[in-house]
Amino acid sequence: MKAYIERSKVVHPYINAATDERYEDALKDAKNIDKFLASNVKSEEDIARDTPLLGVPFTCKEVIGVKGMKQNSGLVRHKDRVAEEDGAAPALYRKGGSHPSHGHGCPGIVTTGGSSGGEGAIIAAGGALFGIGNDIAGSIRIPSCFCGIYGHKPSKGIVPNWGSFPFCHIRYEHEDRTVEFVSTGPMCRYARDLPLLLRILSDNDPRIHLDEKVNFRNLKIYYIEEFPGTLLSAVPDVKKAIRKAAEHFEAEYGIKTTPSITGIEVRFQHLGIQTFGIRRTTILILLERRRQELELEFKNLEQKIKEIFEEDAIILVPTHPEPAPHYLMTIPMYPNIAYTCIFNILGLPSSQIPAGLSNGVPIGIQAVSGPFKDHISVATALELDKVFNGWISPFPINVQ
Repeated sequence: MKAYIERSKVVHPYINAATDERYEDALKDAKNIDKFLASNVKSEEDIARDTPLLGVPFTCKEVIGVKGMKQNSGLVRHKDRVAEEDGAAPALYRKGGSHPSHGHGCPGIVTTGGSSGGEGAIIAAGGALFGIGNDIAGSIRIPSCFCGIYGHKPSKGIVPNWGSFPFCHIRYEHEDRTVEFVSTGPMCRYARDLPLLLRILSDNDPRIHLDEKVNFRNLKIYYIEEFPGTLLSAVPDVKKAIRKAAEHFEAEYGIKTTPSITGIEVRFQHLGIQTFGIRRTTILILLERRRQELELEFKNLEQKIKEIFEEDAIILVPTHPEPAPHYLMTIPMYPNIAYTCIFNILGLPSSQIPAGLSNGVPIGIQAVSGPFKDHISVATALELDKVFNGWISPFPINVQ
């Protein structure tokens, strides 16, 4: 605990990720855990089974409530708002034995790719081992991509969203309408942590088959290098990473990958932009005129996706078509969120995988699988970790 707290203090002046901290309470938590371990009340096997994260600190996007910590969604008018209780995801991490150390912001105008950018920054900088983000149009995956770490957007409804501002009133006993557009999930430096973190955040939900071993020889693998369109075109290093991933599966498992899905790139691009990219001033004019057309497009795309995932399959696609842009270019390049938001619309699980550097800056690819086939996305992340070597430290590591 002390090591992560000290590291967070060192990097904060440079990355400005933390919005609140509970360092003293976290150290008290750690001391209590030390006493518990010294008591030998439970065996190592029982501890590993019941509280596999015991003593390991976590961080949390401040949109998601952690009792006693700020929860204002980066909005000045809510700057004094403090969470009265843990949200669902932090509560599940605590149940697994972990304890929060500090929270990270989602600033409105300065971000490392999305509202979970504070989490991405602190995890990449070594101030935390893993954390919690949530994702409406890519807010787990894009910051994870820009910071060179792993992030998983689960299947729709797998991880509960309650306790997230401004939907804090939602509870387990009420219908959670946010599942239609929000996915809460893990962010971490190491691929091997994803299965355990997802198991804990899903409360061991049997629908996602995390214990099922994936045989890549029996998997259908598609890959898309880029979506059509000038703004959406991928830089060469991103396209090279997609091909490298596909070639790995061909060489390692003797399977044939499919380089495109007829017509689907256009549908992904078009529907993604139309859904999230229509200017507010034109919405009222276009809404009724386009509603039926968009619904038909969505149904056609949904049917095509259903056909693809009738068998176990993966779609490899860029997380973002370029490395992190200059901050002034975020709005002009807004259509690029089509690469991520389309999978929110479809409710599909997607793992962001670090895929090396382009001009010294991280790039990433997504492994998208069928509904409730999260174990396939996560297994693909673990497999490609061997190809791209995962997180690349932005600083020299000296372990004493």
